[in-house]
Amino acid sequence: MRLGPQHGVQRFLRKVLISIALGLPGIGLIALVTRTPEGNSMGFPFAWSAPTSPCFAPNPLNGCGFTYNVPMIALDYAIWVGLIFALLVAVQRLRSRASKVAPS
Repeated sequence: MRLGPQHGVQRFLRKVLISIALGLPGIGLIALVTRTPEGNSMGFPFAWSAPTSPCFAPNPLNGCGFTYNVPMIALDYAIWVGLIFALLVAVQRLRSRASKVAPS
């Protein structure tokens, strides 16, 4: 049975929404994993923050803080959402190939 174009659009939108939803905890996990001993979240693949002054151990309590680069955070999030989307597409293609090959 051949499904109409509406079905393809719905599957695409479902993958996009799942990718966006999984990107938020993913970016939070990256922030925790890349945290330096001074409390600075480096981010991955782009650096998100930098100390604002040449302090040994910058933190907001001793007058030394961080500046956060919001465009880099957004770009990092977009990269992770794109990677999750690509992973979802690859898994769906593998599942569809496996269901065609497997005997019923």
